[in-house]
Order: sequence, then C-alpha cells, then structure tokens
Amino acid sequence: MPYDSKDRTGISCEDAGASPDVSAETNTRAIQEALNGGGLVTLTKPGTYRVTADSFEYDSTASMIVGPGVHFSIAGNRQKLGSLSQAQFRGSLKSSKMRRKPTVITTSDTWTTAATASAGTAVRSSTYRVKTQPTVTPLLLTGTSSGAGQYVRATNTLTTTITSRKIAISIPVFIPDYTKVASITVSVSYDGFASTSWATIYTPEFSGHHVIGLSSRIVQGLTAGLQWTTGNGATTETPFTSLRYQVTLATSVTGSVAFGDPIINTADQAQLLITVDDGEATFMRQLDAALPWSPFEYLVNNGVPATHFLISSLIDTANYLSTTDVQQLLAAGHCICPHGETSMASLTTDAARRADVAANIAGLSALGVPDEMLSAMYAYPNGVFEVSAGDTSIMQILRDYGFRSARTASRRATVPNHVAPHRQYHIPIIGHYTEVGGGGETTAITQARLRDLVETGGTGVIAFHKFVAGAAATNLEIQLSELQTIIDDVAGYRNDGVLATITALDLANMYYPSPPDSDTP
Repeated sequence: MPYDSKDRTGISCEDAGASPDVSAETNTRAIQEALNGGGLVTLTKPGTYRVTADSFEYDSTASMIVGPGVHFSIAGNRQKLGSLSQAQFRGSLKSSKMRRKPTVITTSDTWTTAATASAGTAVRSSTYRVKTQPTVTPLLLTGTSSGAGQYVRATNTLTTTITSRKIAISIPVFIPDYTKVASITVSVSYDGFASTSWATIYTPEFSGHHVIGLSSRIVQGLTAGLQWTTGNGATTETPFTSLRYQVTLATSVTGSVAFGDPIINTADQAQLLITVDDGEATFMRQLDAALPWSPFEYLVNNGVPATHFLISSLIDTANYLSTTDVQQLLAAGHCICPHGETSMASLTTDAARRADVAANIAGLSALGVPDEMLSAMYAYPNGVFEVSAGDTSIMQILRDYGFRSARTASRRATVPNHVAPHRQYHIPIIGHYTEVGGGGETTAITQARLRDLVETGGTGVIAFHKFVAGAAATNLEIQLSELQTIIDDVAGYRNDGVLATITALDLANMYYPSPPDSDTP
C-alpha cells in the first residue's frame, strides 16, 4: 500500500522497546507489538537489530518504514526479513520525513540574449532532451569562441518569485561535449541584475545529463561548489524575480548546453555516507593505548555504519583485512563494495578493465559479500573515472556488470537529495584526505563541510583510508583523535535528528533501482 494512502500513524519500534543493544527476544516482541497497532510503524535508529525468527505478522492496516542504516540479524547472521516485505518501505523515510515534493517553475519563452562569443543564440530546441522533464522543450545556448572566456548568456523574468534561505534550486541540463564548456553560471536577481545577484559557477567534468544544485549556504573550499556566492548586497530573504544562465566556452570551439526548467525544493534532511577505502587492517585494530578502541569499534559504538570499498586480492595479505575481519564487518551491518584495483591509466584496453572489475567482484563474492552489495556502488581506482576526456569505457563496463552507482574522489559540494540520481556514476566526496603537503582537508574543514551539509540538506560522502595513532604522514592517513572528532560530530548531528547516516546499499535502494542508461552520468 502506498505511503500516501495511510491516514494514521502507529508507533515507533524504538518506543516499543526495540534497540540494537537489546536481546533478540526483546526486539522481536517490540516490533510485533508495534505492528499489532496498525498504521505507519517506524524503525529508524541505525544499527543491527537481532530477532529470533523471520515470522512477523500484521494485517493490511500496517505499513513500516525502515530507516537508512537499519539491518536485521538472526542467530548472528544478517538477513533480509521476508515477513516484513509487504509492509516495509525501505528508505521511504526520506520520502515521508526528509524529502519535500519539488516544484518546477516554468520559465517564459522571452529570453534576453547577450554574448561575447560569435553566433550566440538561446532558443527552445528539442535537439538535446532533458530526461527528467520530458514535456519541457529545453533552452539551448550555443556559440562559437575565438578566445578564452567568451560566453553566451540568457536572462528570463521568472513567472514565480523565489524567496527564503531554506530552499534548494536545481537546474537540469544536458551537455553534449563537456570539453567545449569551460563553465556554466546560474544566477538570480531581484532587480533584473541591475545591481544585485546571487550566483554559482559550475565546472562540468563529464558529458551528458547534469543537475546544477544551488542552496542558500556557501560550502567552504570546494571546487565548483554548486552553492551560492553572494554579490552586491543580495540577502537570503530577497524575493528573486530574474534567472540567468551563462555558458562560458572553452577556447576556439563551438559548444552548447541545453537547460531544463528550474526545480524549487525546501531543504531536505542531510544524509551522510562514510566510506573506508582499500581495506587497511588499521580500521580493525587498536592503535593507541590512550584511545582504547579500534576505528571499527568507535563507529559501531556510535551507531555510524560505514561502506568499505575493498580490493579482494589484498584480503589476507600483510597490513590488510583478513577474511575474519570481513565477516565481522558484515555482521555489524557495514556494507562492502568493490574498489578498482589497478589505475585506469594502467588499464589501456577495454578487456583489461573488464578483467579488473570481474576479478574483484568474484573475489569479494567468494568472501560471502552479498550480491546486492557487490552491485550497489563501485569506487574508481584512485577516484579517477577517465584517463582522457571522453574516455568513458569503464562506465559501460559498470553498466554491463549491473552496478547501480559509482563514487569518485572529486571534491564537490553536497548534491541535493532530489537530484542525487543524476550523478549516478559520478558521486563526489566532501572530504577527507588529510592536509599533508597540499591536496587534502584539515579536520576543521571537514567539520565545516558537515555543518554546511546539515544546513543545506542533501547527500554527502566522507572517504577515509588508513588510520594512525600519531600525526598523518600522507594524505591517505588520518590520526585517531581526528577521526574521533569527526565521528563525534556525525553522531551528534544524527542524534539531533538533522543527519541520517547511510551505506552505499541504502543510497542505491533509495535512488538507483538499476544501472543508468548510456547518457546518464
């Protein structure tokens, strides 16, 4: 039964006594008691809930929302509960309590065009469709540059004004060839750009469908941050009445970008994906006598699940996780997904790349990693998804193997929840590579980005690698005390109800029912 058809709310399983910390008997009794009351039942505190058997009963008046990071186990083995399958709407907590229905604002056909590029035009054209808006004829901006910095610009008076800092604005676009586009600027103004505006500059990194997400908070230090920067006195409560798109072309090219209509949404509750790459054994070991826990234990004790991107050939080798470690991660409700083993630059043929992906899938499967995790998300080797512009063969390989998403190591600001599916094979991170000689973040920067994630809503990813007791010597290392600071912040936001901690499988189940088609990045 669809959630919207429910007209009353039941109780939470937690209120009935369910908890990751109680016995299987107590959890079974609490969940069944909640279901007996009918209505909408929730179980949202992340963790692994022990139950005695897969035998829950309920009538047609009951439905159940299971939040991100919630898992079940029977006799120590993590399991899906088939008896809850008809009642359960896994991840629909995002739909009911976190996500608001977006509104599409229709732009008029009257666009004022300006250009420093030659032959600059802005016309409605169906040459490149924006698939999220099949009934909209996109606005196609096209021009030819003879030098750097030349642009085509189109300005429109909005049919509906945009007000309030608690909003997210998203512009779906299609870029036929990103190498011909230096940047895309989206800006709004309340005086027709006479003196005031807010704007964001987006630098594309792949061809195809994009969604340029804007919100009312500036995210610190992120390249092409997808967030507002203020100009000339505009405030967060200004009623914006004008919208402007600008395509700045690469040097000496003819390029174009197709724009859909803007989507307006209120701020969603934030969600965070913690990832640990490569399978370093330090995650499972106590490293500092003054801190009597391993990173694994600290995350578990704080109810924060992690997604581990593992290279199967490194398991049971020196300094890496053991088979026993892998089983312990799965039992604790962590998620395990494949990580590319060999750098893309070293895999020069399609066959070599396919063999690399296939070997890792087979190796992790042999360790007992469930198929649903193996296909949930892939981590590109070194975070790199193309060696040269347009080299996208790895993405077709991922489609062929059924991967529903893939994570890069590029820094981006948060991707709003309602546009998250449109970076399906290009999920970015907000940190954390430790600042050691450049190219990373301080803990303070990662904390600031977390604060912004909570403020703006959306999906953020933090990537860890190796854990050390003392100061980090490389940007792949993080000192335990710094990890503690970050996880304490994460757990605090989660406990305050402003942040959900999720795994790659949770994210895939929410947004990615299948691999993307060939023109969806």
